Amino acid sequence: MSLNSKGQGSGVFQLLIAAVVALAILGVLLGIIGGLPPLGSQDPIEASRNGLKDAFTQVGSPQFSSKVTITKDTVFTPRGVAPRELGISIDHVCVGVAKALGDSFSITDEFTPDAIVYSGSRSLDVKIGAICETGDDIDAAANDVFQGAIDDFDNDCEDNGSSETYCVVAILPP
Repeated sequence: MSLNSKGQGSGVFQLLIAAVVALAILGVLLGIIGGLPPLGSQDPIEASRNGLKDAFTQVGSPQFSSKVTITKDTVFTPRGVAPRELGISIDHVCVGVAKALGDSFSITDEFTPDAIVYSGSRSLDVKIGAICETGDDIDAAANDVFQGAIDDFDNDCEDNGSSETYCVVAILPP
């Protein structure tokens, strides 16, 4: 690199520095307005799948994700959170949301089974919890683990006398 008489670098080097500074400023601004999830944060649907997979292989043992960020119109469906390789029926997977997260979530019948949609205007940090148990114990297990903080589930995730495995995936405060 050659320096001019004032000790300044070449035009290409100055352009490179200006581009790096501009990208840094853009990253900070997008983070502030919620346009991008924080660097390194896990996708909430992927966190749900991982939690459900672990809960399914360790029946009765609740699983919790680290903090994840959800954005407007994020949709949680039993089909979306249940990894196909588990072989669990989507009729045996329920999705719930903690009452403490407020009215920014709604149940929509656009999907079968119904889904939970986040409709808040800003990104929201949450934690994902999952537990699997037999059909005759799932309601009590979910209420114990999530401390009764979950709105009613869609599907059949309540004590139903079945010996088959049922799972609840819950959207919780961080």
